[in-house]
This record gives sequence, structure tokens and C-alpha cells, in this order.
Amino acid sequence: HILKGDMRLNIRLIGFLYGIMVIAIVGRSVLWSSRRSGSKKGGGQTALLALALVVIGYVGQLFGRIIQSAVSRQREFLADASAVQFTRNPGGIAGALKIIGGFSKGSRIESPNAHEASHLFFGTAIRSLFATHPPLDERIRRIEPGYSSRVNESESLSETVPGGRFDSSVSMMAADSGEARQYIGHMTPRHVDYSSQLLSALPGKIRDELDDLLGATAIVCGLLLDSDLKERDRQIKVLKKTAPVEVVRQTLILEKEIRSLKPVFYLPVLELAIPTLRGMSAAQVAGLKRYIQVLVEADGKLTLFEFVLEKIVTHQLGMVYSHSKRQTIVKRMDLLLPQMVNLLSVLAKSGNKDIQEAEKAFKAGFEQLRSAGVTRKESMSETVSFKEVDVALNRLALAAPSIKRVIFDACCACVLFDTKVSIPEAELLRATASVMDIPVPPFLFHPIKS
Repeated sequence: HILKGDMRLNIRLIGFLYGIMVIAIVGRSVLWSSRRSGSKKGGGQTALLALALVVIGYVGQLFGRIIQSAVSRQREFLADASAVQFTRNPGGIAGALKIIGGFSKGSRIESPNAHEASHLFFGTAIRSLFATHPPLDERIRRIEPGYSSRVNESESLSETVPGGRFDSSVSMMAADSGEARQYIGHMTPRHVDYSSQLLSALPGKIRDELDDLLGATAIVCGLLLDSDLKERDRQIKVLKKTAPVEVVRQTLILEKEIRSLKPVFYLPVLELAIPTLRGMSAAQVAGLKRYIQVLVEADGKLTLFEFVLEKIVTHQLGMVYSHSKRQTIVKRMDLLLPQMVNLLSVLAKSGNKDIQEAEKAFKAGFEQLRSAGVTRKESMSETVSFKEVDVALNRLALAAPSIKRVIFDACCACVLFDTKVSIPEAELLRATASVMDIPVPPFLFHPIKS
């Protein structure tokens, strides 16, 4: 709507209609004044003139509202078409309209003055000749020509997804690479169900703190605390020198709940905290980065999860406050081969202790690069440092969208070549998607108990 100038057009329509209404208001005022004055001289002519102004004003407003509503309905169709054009996902737009139509309260505006700005709403505020939005059925059929059902706003869809019990006692999960790639940028009821189960399984105290800025900061710090008590004490000591007292205190308050979390929860909890952390000021973001740095460096070693956490937080919050120079987009896969070799090597080794199995995983991932014109063969790197992985991810983030898709397909094929994925593999795969700004819904894995 904004891109097509609908907001500007709607404001002009409001001014136009009020201009017509002014004619009726003037006529009504003159008519009222002539009645109060009681003057017979010229009073009849004045009353007729006033009455004519009232009629012209109200009739003009009537036809003006009809035109306004007709224009608004056509702009809705244009907005739907533009949404499909930009997202390349007609199913997503149609699905959203079906959900709106299925809510028990629909999108009806109950205010008696709703008609005054009804063309500015996103849903059908009123239903009459002056309706500013086309029927949902018609909008859906224009997006999905084969749609034959009927959306009935009086019939309530389930607004909550029934979820079973989330099983957190897993270290390996079964998955299919094709399924993981299929749902990029697309949420289904199964994803919502999975997310609902996961949220329900989180401790209530953690869920409550995720919406609070101090709580989300403390959760990120708590996720980095070492299980070894000596290392943990060293981390708390350096954190006290860097962070405000309230951050340290809240971290210690939540430490018990965070420590009780299973590894399968770590990355989802971090991702749930990111939207809240985006509400930080630039100074608070810089502070959080310092807290993460001192906690990671306190024990003199870097784990895969620590690397993933630092990378996701830095990238996601950097999108809000970093104003780096525009960099050149890489449109050729062969220019990114060294970085892909390093990334695939780490992914292959993170889920396979056996070197031969790791090499098979690497080859499965590298084979996906053929679709981007890669012809030469590469071997898995024997050693890859976290610094090299960091450089690789930063470089791959500059790839063109079509190349990013190939990169992520290769990563999925590498991780899931044996149809099993470990927690570290899943964490690194999610970090890769996050850094490259690929919208990936929760992976629908099937637990394999260790």
C-alpha cells in the first residue's frame, strides 16, 4: 500500500470528501441562522439557497463515498498482486487472508464512526455499498484461481495450535534435506505446532523474561556460563567488572533455570530473545557485545555454541545499528569456493567423528554447487579455525540471493546426507541461515533418543 502511494491517495480522498461536506455544513449553518433571525425579507430565498447547499453537499458526499470505496477496493486487489510479485509466494498471501477470514472476530470494526477512515484499514471494516475491501473469497480466488471453498468469518478457525509434549531428551534428530529446504520462507501449521510445543516446554520464568530487555540480556549471558564451577566463577568475576550490577544480579537469578535447559533449547531461546534485544539503544548493544566477549574469553577457549551465539547476536543486532558501507554483491559461485570449502568442512566434521563419513558428507554438500556452475573438485579441509569460519560466513553473506539459495542447499545436503542431525550441526546450520538473512522456520526433526 505504501509503495503504491495508497496512503497518500487515501489522505487526499479524506480531504476531498470533507471539502464536499463543507458545502453541506455551510448550507446547514445558513439555514439555521435564517430560522433563528425570523426575518421575512429575503428569508425564503436564503432558506432555499441553504437547502440547495445542504442537498448538494450530502448528495455529493454520497457519491464521493461510493467512488472512494470503489477506488479502495481496486487498490486492495493491486496491493495483493504486488505482494505476490515481491514475495513470489502466492500461497503465503492467500493463507494470511484465509486466517483473517477464519478468526471468530474477523476484521470487523465495531466503532460507529468506522466509515470515516475505513479505506485506511487492512481488513473489511464495514460491509455495504461503501465497503472499502473486496470480499475475502474474491481476493483469494484472484491469487489462487483454483480456490473453490468459502471463507466464512462467522465460523471460527482454531486460533491456537494444539501441541503435544516436546521431547527435549534427544541428542540426534532424523530429518530430510529436501524437507528442510522446501520450507525456506514458508511457515506451515506443523511449524507452528512445533514452536507451540517448544514454548510450552520452556520454564515459565524463562518465557516471562524473554520479553524484558534486562531479562533477555541476562538469558544471553546465562547461556554462556560454563558448567564447570571454577570456570563459571571466573566468568562471573570478569562479568562484574564489565556489566552493570543489575545485569549480573539478573543473570545469577536466572542461572538455575538456564542451567536446567537441555541443549536442544539453547538456540531457540536465543532466537526468541533477539526481537527483544533489538529494542536496545546503540550503547546497550555495544555493552551486550562486551559482555559476550568477556564471558567467551574468560576460559581461554571457544566452543561451537559460543561462536554461533556471538555470530547470531552480532549480525542480528548489527542490522539495526551498523551503518557499514554498501559492499559489492557476489554473483559467481566460483569466487566463493574457498569459503564454501571451509564451511562445508566444519559442518561435515561437526556431525561425524569418523573421517570417512565426514568426507562423504562434504562431497554430498559440494555436489549441490554444480547447479551454480562449479565444475572443479575440492577436498575437505583438515583443520578450519573459527576465525576462518567467521570470515567465510561474512563473505558468503555478500552472495546474490540466487547464490545464497545454492549455498544453503549445499549446507543442508552436507548436514543431512545421512538423514540425521546433531545439535551442533543444527546450531551451525541456523547460524549460516541467520548470517545470510535466509528466513528458515524451525526444522521439523524427529527425535532419536541417545
